[in-house]
Amino acid sequence: MTPATVHRHNLRTLKTSSLLIQLLGLPLACVSAGVVFSNAGTAVTNQGQQTSVAGATTVDFNDVVILSQGTTYVSSNITMTGVTAGSGSTAGTFVQGSVGGQYTTPGGDTSVYVAVGGTGRPGPVTVTFGTAVSYFGFSWTTPDTYNSVQLFNGSTSLGTFVPGTNTPGLTTGSATGYANFNTTGSDVITSAVFSSPNAAFETDNFAYTAVPEPSTIGLAALALCGGGVLYRRKRA
Repeated sequence: MTPATVHRHNLRTLKTSSLLIQLLGLPLACVSAGVVFSNAGTAVTNQGQQTSVAGATTVDFNDVVILSQGTTYVSSNITMTGVTAGSGSTAGTFVQGSVGGQYTTPGGDTSVYVAVGGTGRPGPVTVTFGTAVSYFGFSWTTPDTYNSVQLFNGSTSLGTFVPGTNTPGLTTGSATGYANFNTTGSDVITSAVFSSPNAAFETDNFAYTAVPEPSTIGLAALALCGGGVLYRRKRA
C-alpha cells in the first residue's frame, strides 16, 4: 500500500477502535479513575440495612458462632483477617446486641455483626476478595470520625473513607447507613481495611459484585485501543 493508503487505513482503525470502546463503556484513554461513594440501602427485618444493588452477593455473618469464632473468617468470595477470636463468655470481633461503651447494635439488626476497635477487638480487620470486585457495600452504624475504611486495588490505595469527610449522606452521629463503593474506569477492589482506634466501627451485611472474566470483545477493544496508542506514538 502507498503511504496515503496506509494513513487512511490507520484512521479507519482508530475510528473503529474509538466507537467499539465507547459501546463497551470503556474510557477512550483506556485508563482507570477511582471509586464513587453513595449512601443507600434497604431495611430488612431483623437484619438491618442491606444492599439495594441488584445481583450483588451478600455475606450477613449469620453463620458465625460468636464465642468459638477464630481469627480468620472465610465465606464465599471474602476472607477476613485481623479478627479477634471469641473467648470464654467474651465476644471478639463478631458480636450481637449492644454493650455500653463497647459496641452498639445496628438499627433494626438483631443478628451477628462486626465490631472493630476498642478493648478486646482492636483491629484493623482486612477483607480480601478472592476475585476482584467492582462494587463493595456494607452497613455502617452510628459513624464516628475515628472510623475509616481504606480500599485497595492490589497494593494501590483507592482512597480512605471517613464519615463526614468524604462520605456524602453518611455523617457522624447519623443512624445506620449503607455505604456503597462503585469503581470507575478499569479500577477494581481487591481488599478493604477497616480501622477504628476507639470503640467501635460497627458494620454488617457485606455485599459485592465480582468482576467477570474479560470477554473476547473486551479484549479486542483493549487491543484496538493499544493499537491506536502505538499508531499515535509512531505519528508523533
